[in-house]
Amino acid sequence: MDQAEAEAEAEYKFEPLTKEHLGQCMEITLPKGEKECVVRIVYETSKDLCSAAQWLPPEQTAGRVYPYFFTQCQAIHARSLVPCQDCPGVKITYTASVTVPSWATCLMSALSTGSESGLDERGVGRTTFKFEQKVPIPAYLIAVVVGDLESRSISSRCCIWSEPSVVEAAAFEFSQTEEFLQIAESLTLPYKWGRYDVLCLPSSFPYGGMENPCLTFVTPTLLAGDKVRS
Repeated sequence: MDQAEAEAEAEYKFEPLTKEHLGQCMEITLPKGEKECVVRIVYETSKDLCSAAQWLPPEQTAGRVYPYFFTQCQAIHARSLVPCQDCPGVKITYTASVTVPSWATCLMSALSTGSESGLDERGVGRTTFKFEQKVPIPAYLIAVVVGDLESRSISSRCCIWSEPSVVEAAAFEFSQTEEFLQIAESLTLPYKWGRYDVLCLPSSFPYGGMENPCLTFVTPTLLAGDKVRS
């Protein structure tokens, strides 16, 4: 069969909601006799329903000009962001395209595969960032951040990201990231994620950090200012 003939609307149902914080189980009936198939789910979430999403107004950022968005999917909030089997025992790869205002940069817990800039239907500037995570991960390690961000390169595989007014201090504080990574490799195995970037979040970030693949989130309280300059 060609693709047009093979595509069909799948039967699905939702299990009764018994525990609100766990959400509803979606059961999809797959075609019989098919060894492999692709399931496309069209859905949307919202600011009120997506417990994984954290929205900061400009007043809660260092620059105080632009808003800031980041996700925190651990422990069981990935299910509010994407339809998934939200448990550590189920691992996935993913690709993503995220469209943001032209002033913003988007990062994810994945490798960048490029970006495209243009205008939306209202003539407003937009940039679409594309990502791919080839290493299977549990859903709670999906991460997205959007904000007024700049980077400083530490090595060919390590960058430090933060808001423009903070990025220099963050890059100085975490300047030994590549060195630490090499020591870890000498004790264990080669690092397989491709990149190890560090994102220093706004001071209103309510966690100590989050070890997302390719992009570790850290609190700016780590910028103690007492590191000795060589």
